[in-house]
Amino acid sequence: MKIIHDRLKLFGAASAFAGSLFAAGTLVADEVMLYQMFTTEENSTNYVIATPDANPDPVDTSPDFVVVGHGLNPADPRMRFHEGRVNEPGVLGRGGTIEGEWMWTARRMTTVPGHSGQEFQGEGLSDRDARLKIAFNVEGYGDLRVVLNQCVGASGHEPNDDFYIRIRFDGGDWFEIGGFKSSSSNAYPIYYVGPHDTMTMMDDDRKLTRIFAEWGWDLPGHGSIMEMQLTYSGNAFNEDHYTNNLRIFGNPNAKLYDASFADAESSEPEAGADPVPNYLTITLNEPAPAGGAVMDLIPVDRRSANSVDLPESVTIPEGQTTVEVPAYMIQDNQYTGRKLVDIWVTGEGHSTEIARVRVEDTSSKPILSFMEALNVVPGLNFDDVFGDANNDGYYHNTQDQFLEIVNWGDEPVDMSGYRIGDDLDDRHYITDGTILHPMQPFVVFGGGPPSGTFGGAIVQIASGGGNGLGLNISSRAEFAYLDTPYREQIQLVHIPMQRADHLAITNELDPDHPGYGISSGNHRLEFGPGDPDEEFVFGPETLHVLIEGAEGRLFSPGYWYDGSLYYDAENKITLTIDNLTFPDSAGPNAATGTIVLEDPAPAGGLEVFIDTDGVIMRDDGSFIPRRVDLDSLYVTVPEGATEATFRIGAYDRGVLDGDETINFFARSGPYVYPGWAQVVVEDTFENDYNVVINEIMADVEGQG
Repeated sequence: MKIIHDRLKLFGAASAFAGSLFAAGTLVADEVMLYQMFTTEENSTNYVIATPDANPDPVDTSPDFVVVGHGLNPADPRMRFHEGRVNEPGVLGRGGTIEGEWMWTARRMTTVPGHSGQEFQGEGLSDRDARLKIAFNVEGYGDLRVVLNQCVGASGHEPNDDFYIRIRFDGGDWFEIGGFKSSSSNAYPIYYVGPHDTMTMMDDDRKLTRIFAEWGWDLPGHGSIMEMQLTYSGNAFNEDHYTNNLRIFGNPNAKLYDASFADAESSEPEAGADPVPNYLTITLNEPAPAGGAVMDLIPVDRRSANSVDLPESVTIPEGQTTVEVPAYMIQDNQYTGRKLVDIWVTGEGHSTEIARVRVEDTSSKPILSFMEALNVVPGLNFDDVFGDANNDGYYHNTQDQFLEIVNWGDEPVDMSGYRIGDDLDDRHYITDGTILHPMQPFVVFGGGPPSGTFGGAIVQIASGGGNGLGLNISSRAEFAYLDTPYREQIQLVHIPMQRADHLAITNELDPDHPGYGISSGNHRLEFGPGDPDEEFVFGPETLHVLIEGAEGRLFSPGYWYDGSLYYDAENKITLTIDNLTFPDSAGPNAATGTIVLEDPAPAGGLEVFIDTDGVIMRDDGSFIPRRVDLDSLYVTVPEGATEATFRIGAYDRGVLDGDETINFFARSGPYVYPGWAQVVVEDTFENDYNVVINEIMADVEGQG
């Protein structure tokens, strides 16, 4: 991945061009094949707005752009995709490189009511996406590259829109090249390379801001007519992207060649079976020079790297034009669905090409079902603890939101990298190593810290929760989805408008709890409780408090609506701590924790993991103290015994960090009910500070 990384460093921030571009590891002379400032002498870009009956595909090379979206209407004040091309003072930060005052904008995108996502077949646009489409002749050129100036909107606008680029040659496959994608709501988009489902993490060096900066992406491949699509997503009235100085570069001196897999379709090997090779064939348009032609083989993204086993490079011998490279599909032991695997092929003096293979998953589709959704937290004030779903001691309108999922299958499911989100965006990336066992619940809260056992569920906090929005599900009607890491859908449910209470989304999977569980309205699923080919429709949504047997419970994360466990517990842990409050100066023997089993430990003993937020976990599994210290995170209850103890030490960091409540969990196997306890660590650092908040301006009047 070194070449891609080098290109990120060179083009992932504002930079100047002096008639040359980085390509295939060298600086070569390139030609400007297109330069678009989105204006003419009449101050109007030459574009047309597509309609369902007149959506050119492939796009003609005239006009300059075709604009595609749902119900786009230039006369409609609600649709402003093509508005605001003059850089009005105060609209956005200037900076960077901008020719004149003109730009293209996806500002304040809305849609005309009554138009659905089926309006433009094959476009793959959501209700608040719109797209610029352009086509032009690239025959004879290689090392193609797109460079543009980009920024997001003014202060007060939400900066988390997505923007991505895809291309194709001569009507072939579309390839997603990269773009800008936000890691969570209200986080600035991050530059990335690869498909649109690439996961992004916050990186200030690649962050799109209000200031115009220059960005670029390689465009692998060659042909006669290249089509390019710039897709803008604007899921709210005050979200926007601005584009200026769009340029396409190409190198007429780059050596062109072909790279493709012998079989366009492959599959993972069955478990335990030897993989059958597919072959990547590289064919030069002239014999390899003296010493041969070395071609690097670079997976475009992590999905591709984890799906196919290829050498890092291959040499085409001197005088020859073709080489076949064996490619072995990898069994990843996880259901990820059908995957597009893309490999970049590049070499000194040669253009960059891309080879694609579609890989079928041999793992069975898991039966995972949403079982409960708290989209409107009951209560209004901090002390409305009846709405405290995460049990952290107070009410919070987004942190107490949660979604609950249960594994109804007969096998454990590796949910690493699975995505939970709604019709606007991803809300949570499930962490690596998350294995959900049969009938085990999984609960993701908007924030926390969640405190309690939650029915033995795997509990996580929404990865978008750091900005205070948590899961960001609301009282409006929307959808919630569970997807694999690469966008294969596991389940989609409808969450209707609710303002007074939250939902128990319900199904018919358990005869002891008829009619209750998760619901998807009239959405038909692709799997059933017994026969994977069976289809069934979930029943209507039901308010949790109204379910017969709920006994007034407003929610039940990790449990059935009646408070019972989803699974039969093999054993139960009770955790007690003899000293529930101690100062951080108490030393190594501040308290003693006791693990008590309901039934004696089995043969070989029962290993119990002490999970606490009082220490800091390292990536290698070790830990360092934060507010408490332990001898080990593992305690073994001996065979036949029911008790074991462990030492809890106090840890003083020597700073003023206040009193803190520390959670302790005692966990064992997936069907051993965990224990939970809390202690309060008191801060003994003397407070000599005299800091007062003197003024707060909570609301700012005006706009822009």
